[in-house]
Amino acid sequence: MEVPAEDGGSGSIHVRSRTIKKRALRNKSISVSFDEKDLKDYVCGFHKRKKKRRREAVQKQEEAERRKRIELRKKRKLERDFAVYGEAGKPPPDPDMEGDCEEVDDDDDDDGEAVPSISGTVEYDTSDMQIMVRTSEIS
Repeated sequence: MEVPAEDGGSGSIHVRSRTIKKRALRNKSISVSFDEKDLKDYVCGFHKRKKKRRREAVQKQEEAERRKRIELRKKRKLERDFAVYGEAGKPPPDPDMEGDCEEVDDDDDDDGEAVPSISGTVEYDTSDMQIMVRTSEIS
């Protein structure tokens, strides 16, 4: 391979492939370096991770307590409403239908027709009390 020389003359460069000899490979030794910062990060990491796990566990407990307080608050409100309105008011709280209380159907707007009133008696039976609700049309 010939490359023109910068000084104006012609020169040839011989390119040889370099191979690593087996003796050079055998004489390599492993070097171990000690880094104070890496050791400190490794050792202190145990404490940091432990603190993080504890912090996350405390947050999880607080969240569970918060959800429990909210549920108790909803239950007390439903019981209070039932006590205030009595039989003519809202039905007793049903633990099976927790999230369904907020869903309200407004079918009056859809059809434009008058919905016939339903008069009757409904009985709610729980383990400790029996509730009878009478409904009638208000004129």
